[in-house]
Amino acid sequence: MGILEKMFSKRNAVVIADEGLLSTPNPKTEVKSKSDLLTYKIFVAWSNKYEGEKQIMRKIEAMEVPYKGLKGSALRQKVEDSYHVNKYPIQEGYDIYFKDEPDNDYNSNAIAIMSEEHGKLGYVPDKNISRVRGILSKDKYEAKWIYTCKEKKYLDEDDRIVTENIGQSRLEVQFKYTRTK
Repeated sequence: MGILEKMFSKRNAVVIADEGLLSTPNPKTEVKSKSDLLTYKIFVAWSNKYEGEKQIMRKIEAMEVPYKGLKGSALRQKVEDSYHVNKYPIQEGYDIYFKDEPDNDYNSNAIAIMSEEHGKLGYVPDKNISRVRGILSKDKYEAKWIYTCKEKKYLDEDDRIVTENIGQSRLEVQFKYTRTK
């Protein structure tokens, strides 16, 4: 078990009810206001290499497409009611933790993104490692994974149904943390 996994896994954290932030036990630190909260996002490329990714994709692909079989006014109503409809519902989870991998063949500073339910999801991209390490060193932070779908339908300004392919489906990791003063 790596040091980050020991220090920052959800198992070693407590929930601060008012702010919903994870915290390593430190009663001296408290969130003064919502303006002290910052957000940082990273994107992990889907490589279909890790079992965690594969499990999430199988789960998502097993879901019914919300607009499958809908045509004409039924499809229009579905899109109007929701502003836009993703091909698959956006999935998210808080069951992640981060694990140092000093013996990694490609980068001795590598940080693996792990899910308690799914296993390895991927790695923090090299360009984000320094910032993520800074966030993980904070007393309070929250991290979650979000799967964003590549296809959605919506109404354009001329009231036509448009199918937009927004590139690759991807896994986003979002951090919320407190500002250090």
